[in-house]
Amino acid sequence: MNNVKKSLVTGLVLAVFALICGTLLAVVNYYTAPIIKSNQVTEVDDETIKAVYPSYNTSDYKKTGIESDDKSIVAISSISKDGEVVAFIYIINNAGRDGTADDPALKIAVGVDSALKVTGWKFLVNKDTGAKKAGTFDFGMVGESSTDAFDSIAGSTDTSDCVKEVFDLALQRAKADFLK
Repeated sequence: MNNVKKSLVTGLVLAVFALICGTLLAVVNYYTAPIIKSNQVTEVDDETIKAVYPSYNTSDYKKTGIESDDKSIVAISSISKDGEVVAFIYIINNAGRDGTADDPALKIAVGVDSALKVTGWKFLVNKDTGAKKAGTFDFGMVGESSTDAFDSIAGSTDTSDCVKEVFDLALQRAKADFLK
């Protein structure tokens, strides 16, 4: 009986200790998570930059990660040559037709040069059924400075609207970034 009592007391002490440690960990995480997130600047990888800004190479250009205050823009890199910013590369999430804000169906990289023209784009994540039908469809945006020239996918209006939103956001953000 004494061993049972001793085991119960030990188990209870361990349970209380675990509860206290878990609570302290949760409190520390609550206060530090936003600080850690605000200090993270995500750069766009070189392969993606090359896909959306074809003249990019690591010997002539310098890339710099930039913090985004828009939760849809998950990464931004400025591309500089001879000390002058020549392009911005944006990675943008869009819930699309088949996703959510937390699990977007579309993640698209878009390059915009200093003339505020789209230099290229690439699906990084494409779980949207309408966009999958697009295959290598180019939406008519390369070389354009507005979505007026946007070419929708026939039969996929919802998806086309989501992709167009991504181009709109990239072009708007590029205008603001180049004016800084």
